[in-house]
Amino acid sequence: MKPMTDINRIRAMMTDEERFLVSNARDISSRAADGVFAATGFLSPREKTILMSFGIGLEPAPVIGGEDSDAKIGFPLARLAARDEIGFFWGGYPEAERTLFCALPAYALYSLDAVRDGDDTAVVTLSDLAALAKDELSELIVPLFVKASGYISLTHRDYMGALLGLGIERSVLGDIVLTDNGAIVFAHRKIADFIRTDLSEVGRDHVKVSALDYNDVSVPPRAFETLTGTVASARLDAVVSEIANCSRETAKEMIRRGLVEQDHFPASDTDSPVSAGDVISVRHEGRVKGGKFIIDSCSELTQKGRVRLSVRKYI
Repeated sequence: MKPMTDINRIRAMMTDEERFLVSNARDISSRAADGVFAATGFLSPREKTILMSFGIGLEPAPVIGGEDSDAKIGFPLARLAARDEIGFFWGGYPEAERTLFCALPAYALYSLDAVRDGDDTAVVTLSDLAALAKDELSELIVPLFVKASGYISLTHRDYMGALLGLGIERSVLGDIVLTDNGAIVFAHRKIADFIRTDLSEVGRDHVKVSALDYNDVSVPPRAFETLTGTVASARLDAVVSEIANCSRETAKEMIRRGLVEQDHFPASDTDSPVSAGDVISVRHEGRVKGGKFIIDSCSELTQKGRVRLSVRKYI
């Protein structure tokens, strides 16, 4: 995730619930500093962005752990060891979008071999941190397998609609990951048994729900459609025009009407710069091909001076 830099803009758009979330996350961090593991419910990517804009929680990044060492996605051990608490985001697997904000007391690091060996160049991965709290996390997160019949093609929206149709709040649901014969749903333990007994139909298909072992769950890679093209400039309206297959004027109008989000917040400026790592969501409307997109690259120029665009679209 590319960090948001306009903190004042984020704060201006925050709701009262999101301000309470910040206060709650700070309290969770304080409890961890006093030696107690604590966590929130499942957070949306927007809520995660808000917490990180306030300096709450760590985001993994490529780190080189020593000489002749390949870069790993994680945190330098020396950086973690200097903290009183360690706040991180975990949703049941490393690539989860909907996550808990979790906070560990710093002394938990002494369970790592690298700490005991005094290896200050070591890199701690997100999975390493989750493993330090596996007992606590397994009591909070329950992976459920929703087995479909296979005769009807079901989408993420079908599963989400069926779950919310049971009266379940979104904060107790993590990611929904489609598989060849159903879906894996990450749920909070307090709602998992209810889902297992009451979810019997998704879309027009009858389904069966069973609990998976938290420690053994295998999540298939997320599916994307890769899109490439060129734009006149790395401006939001030009990029939206390309990825949504609409005119530049239509793209500008959609941005002005609040139908486009950039990094999980409503976009306000048509000329907002776009760069690698941005997440752009475009509302479906009329002939506009909306969806959610991750910008992989948007800087290299062609011989004609246009900007090459490489994008992954969520399927």
